[in-house]
Amino acid sequence: MFPVMHTSAITPVFNSAITDGQLDLSRRGPEAVPLAIKACTDHSTLTSLNLENNQLVATDALPLAQLLTAHSNLTSLDLARNQLGPEGASSLALALTDNSSLTSLNLWTNNLNAGGALPFALMLRVNSGLTKLDLGHNRLGSTDAESMASALTDNSTLRSLNLGWNLLSAEDSLPLALALTTNSSLTSFDIGGNKLGAKGALSFANAFMTNSTIESLDLMANELGVEGIRSIAQMLTVSPSITSLSLAGNHLGVGGVHTLAQALIANSILSNLWLGHNKLGPVDALSLAQALAANGSLTSLDLEENQLGNQGALFLADALIVNSTLTNLNLQYNEPNGTDTDLLARIQLLLDRNWHNACMRDQSLTRYLLQHPHLLRV
Repeated sequence: MFPVMHTSAITPVFNSAITDGQLDLSRRGPEAVPLAIKACTDHSTLTSLNLENNQLVATDALPLAQLLTAHSNLTSLDLARNQLGPEGASSLALALTDNSSLTSLNLWTNNLNAGGALPFALMLRVNSGLTKLDLGHNRLGSTDAESMASALTDNSTLRSLNLGWNLLSAEDSLPLALALTTNSSLTSFDIGGNKLGAKGALSFANAFMTNSTIESLDLMANELGVEGIRSIAQMLTVSPSITSLSLAGNHLGVGGVHTLAQALIANSILSNLWLGHNKLGPVDALSLAQALAANGSLTSLDLEENQLGNQGALFLADALIVNSTLTNLNLQYNEPNGTDTDLLARIQLLLDRNWHNACMRDQSLTRYLLQHPHLLRV
């Protein structure tokens, strides 16, 4: 049973619950919808609304759609983990065709199903306000990939798109990759947890060789394999913009890791890399260590849930003696037998050294700019 809140109690609760324009009404059940509408109507300072995990269905989307049409102050709406379905999604998308204030919409896990992205694709052709859209974990398929690709060729305001954990295949990557060769607004793209395979990796690798705006790319758990990783590695040697990349859970293989490590030596832009859950062993750690000894841009490397063991950690520790940029290295849950605590402490000292030096460089730069304010002028 969800707690009952009478309307007479709404105002004092909201007065204390709205913080920095944000109101959290998650996990309250369907009653959260009228509460949200009341709050938005009475409080012009409310800009962010969280209705996550409230068992909302299609009929609950109708008053929310009306709210989006009437409430111009709302900029963020989180509806993740509900059951709005395709009908509820259509109501929201239709409302957003006339709304220019909402910038972030989260519909993660809402049973949109195949074709559920079409209303949002149509909306994105005319909407000029939305910058972040999450359609992850909704069983979207081929028609959704095609419709979203078409929208991306026309839309120039969306900055972040999540299509992760759907039912997209290698064939579905083709229209999306083609759209990304011409799109110049998207900076974050999450397509992890699909089944792109090596062919899908090749499609996106070709796109990101020329795309100059994507900074964050999530390809985790896509069955890329050695061949797919080689395509991504080649892309990294020429990519002009990608700074964060997730390749976790992709069966990299020894050959794939070696190729990726060689790309890291040539790359001077990537700063965050996730390689967890790939069954990497000491030989893979050696390849990555050799890359770290030469790479000057990577600041964070996630290697959790692999099989590096002490020997692999030792290779990485030796690399950190000469590496001056890495400040975060995740080695949790590495078998066999984990990693020796003394060795982990040694690694942490080297990471702390790099972090301290980076802070000192930032402070020096700040002082220099303060002494030369004309350099801050555009």
